[in-house]
Amino acid sequence: LYPRSDLHLVCSEDLKYSANEELAEVSEFLGLPDFDFTEVVSKGMYNVGENRGYYTATSWSSASFTGNVTDQIPLSKDMKEEYLSFTRPYNERLYKLVGKRCNWW
Repeated sequence: LYPRSDLHLVCSEDLKYSANEELAEVSEFLGLPDFDFTEVVSKGMYNVGENRGYYTATSWSSASFTGNVTDQIPLSKDMKEEYLSFTRPYNERLYKLVGKRCNWW
């Protein structure tokens, strides 16, 4: 349907651990001029936690990272496995399509 060159997948863990690099890749993909994101990223994360919108940053030190979202949702072990079994082939198809793998599970 779409050529790989028209798709760019952003993995949330890439934004968390290497935000400057990931934002630079997104900018390049979109054809935007080069921009140094260091100052913006150093202020924290935007549109997370209790801070909605892009006017107030949540500092990196006050943000909580408690693992994968599937670890935070109260599902029984059987229900979680059923969910992962259902989504796994779709995720694998996505990874193959875009040529990038995310550590979502």
